[in-house]
Amino acid sequence: MRIGVLGTGRIGLMHARNLAQSARVEEVVLMGRDRARLAVSVDHVCAAIQPDAPPALAGNLAPRGRVATVTAGVGLAEELSALDGVVVATSTNTHPALALQIARAGVPSLMEKPLALDPKQLTALADELDDIGTEVMVAFQRRYDPGHQLLRQRILAGDAGTVRAVTATEHDHRALSPDYVPTSGGIWLDMLIHDFDTIPWVTGQRVRSVWATGSVLDAPIHADYGDVDSALAVLVLESGAVATVSGLRRNGAGQDVRSRSSAHSTRSEPASTPAHR
Repeated sequence: MRIGVLGTGRIGLMHARNLAQSARVEEVVLMGRDRARLAVSVDHVCAAIQPDAPPALAGNLAPRGRVATVTAGVGLAEELSALDGVVVATSTNTHPALALQIARAGVPSLMEKPLALDPKQLTALADELDDIGTEVMVAFQRRYDPGHQLLRQRILAGDAGTVRAVTATEHDHRALSPDYVPTSGGIWLDMLIHDFDTIPWVTGQRVRSVWATGSVLDAPIHADYGDVDSALAVLVLESGAVATVSGLRRNGAGQDVRSRSSAHSTRSEPASTPAHR
């Protein structure tokens, strides 16, 4: 397969690297507006897929076999008809137009979340994409994580007992690039949206009420755009169980805590059974 990747930021390069390491992919076409940055990005991905690349560059689960060719594309309009799929990892405000352009060309796509920032626009976009009929997948990848799937199965089957509390933690090690902050959509839509999707899915319960707070404690640039870098949300589920979601754009502790979550429950017997990812 020949797969295009739009976006040369951290997530776009991660997708390009992972695709280049996939057995069924023959060529990864990386695309971006800045030609100089695009060339550097292609070199970065090529270095990451070399047999002797360190895990920090290649990824901890990198296969040591055949890898795909990585090239710089001319642009989406020029490349689209010759692609078997497209991954979109550009800023969120570009997602709606790109999703429609790719879908109308009949090419399946994986869109980084969220698909749109405005709820009304999102609903209209989803309806239009349904009418077009081309596959569009939004990157809520935690639904495919074996740990999250097992936890969901245990809770829905009743094997975990009664869910009493859920805890989710999103603490990034590295701060955001200042260039990304203005178009990120904010910490709630750009970062914690994963937990707002995962918690109802894992527990099988809708959220009944929300309380949230946030502060700028690390990078003043967030305040310039009405955003925060430190956030906490409390979600009350249908049963009355409470989920807490903590998010930090940079934890400052030299540790990278990526989307760790747990559901705490009790069985009918006098024992407390935590179920962890």
